[in-house]
Amino acid sequence: KNRFLLLINPLDAESRSIPEGGRVRVKSPKFQFDLDAKLTDEMMPGVISIPHGWGHESEETFQKIAVKNSGGNLNALGNDKAFDPVSGNADLHIRNVQVTPL
Repeated sequence: KNRFLLLINPLDAESRSIPEGGRVRVKSPKFQFDLDAKLTDEMMPGVISIPHGWGHESEETFQKIAVKNSGGNLNALGNDKAFDPVSGNADLHIRNVQVTPL
């Protein structure tokens, strides 16, 4: 079962000509990857979610099952200088990306 999916509101998908299950490209200034779209009213317009995608494609990863089912590394989309000012942790939540159909 493919768990590496882009969750997107149907209105956003329609405005971009993205069908249910359609292949899309998610791109930031630093990185891009391709995955399938899942349309859902649970996402508010203007927001996407990619719940699974930690990227296991690195040679240093020794997780055989994860490598076979790997997705893109979501952290690579972001700004490596961004951090949460309260905790000092890396900001891994907010990304400005482009989503386009393939």
